[in-house]
Amino acid sequence: MRGWILIAGALLAACSGGTEPGQGDRLLVVSPVDTLQADSTAHLRAVVRDEHGDTVEVPGVVWSSRNPDIASVTDDGVVTGHASGIVTLVALTGDLSGTAELRVERRFKAMDVATGSASLCAVDLDGRIWCSAGFGTGASAPSAAPGDIRAFVVPVAGSEHYRLVGTNQFFACGLDTGGHVHCWGYSYLGRETGSGIPRPVDPGRTYDTLSVQGWAACGLSEQTAHCWGLPYDSVRTVSFGAGQLVRVEVGDFEACGYTVDGNSQCWDQYSYNYATRAVAHSVVAASFGAGRSAPPLHGGATGAGFSCGLDADGAAWCWGSNDEGQLGDGTLDDSEEPVAVAGGLRFTRLAAAVAGGIHRVCGIATDQTLYCWGEGYGAVPTPMLY
Repeated sequence: MRGWILIAGALLAACSGGTEPGQGDRLLVVSPVDTLQADSTAHLRAVVRDEHGDTVEVPGVVWSSRNPDIASVTDDGVVTGHASGIVTLVALTGDLSGTAELRVERRFKAMDVATGSASLCAVDLDGRIWCSAGFGTGASAPSAAPGDIRAFVVPVAGSEHYRLVGTNQFFACGLDTGGHVHCWGYSYLGRETGSGIPRPVDPGRTYDTLSVQGWAACGLSEQTAHCWGLPYDSVRTVSFGAGQLVRVEVGDFEACGYTVDGNSQCWDQYSYNYATRAVAHSVVAASFGAGRSAPPLHGGATGAGFSCGLDADGAAWCWGSNDEGQLGDGTLDDSEEPVAVAGGLRFTRLAAAVAGGIHRVCGIATDQTLYCWGEGYGAVPTPMLY
């Protein structure tokens, strides 16, 4: 939308004819956008507006940026966004000068996302893992009001390329493109282990999938589940008679494996196995939402006291507690019925933390932009930046 950005023009000298400083002409910048996306450009124009409201374009304006790393501007007023942030642009012409702020967004494009109680991590399209705080970053998560620039801090250390990531309240793990698992944080192999950078876990085995939540992590290798985490001092193979597994999901205090025909068996943190027909968290969200005011849902994410799912078009619906805006409908009102997440976005994947009391949801939209809502992000989806 075309907008006017006031440069808050101040006269460096009084205007002729006895005009007092601060009155008379004002320097304005005409911008085609209010928010500039990184790697995009906009052409700024400077105009003078007199006391009658008439405007005249001003030639010979000298442009500059106070932070060229965020956005640079050419001599003819073409501004280019480079990184997320708020940049101050400066215009000079004759005895008039002024400044204006422009928001620049570099939106994070993700192939996978995981949100735990200690960190939010996502895999970018180049296979690097970025975390908003905690694991692998050396920084804590800052609080922010809706609309503030929310950016990942740094990419996780190392040269590996990943395709999956998972986090819980103790550690995070990534599955690289070669099928090897790397973990960092605390207690990922017993209570005494910890590392601020990714370390190989079970380097002699390759994995097809990965799930991290609650107290542990599990992966599938040759359709057999193997788990590690706080209760274990080594990688433990889970053996039971449910057949070859096609999926494994870790919850708060248990993990479950699933066969292609839907049979399942679960085990707790003490490796006690028990047969069950209960389904994993993503399917719980789907069955809970079906038959209510929302259409049938799939691909769900269950958090602490709330759930979300996707309809056939990829629109997100959430229900349950909403004290931090985790239902994403723009309110803080709890709802037993599924409510539509605001913004009209379509998602391919949702993620939430099942433990630790973090009331947050993140989703990858169909254009691969990563959005989050709930605790720390507000009551409507907010694009993640970096």
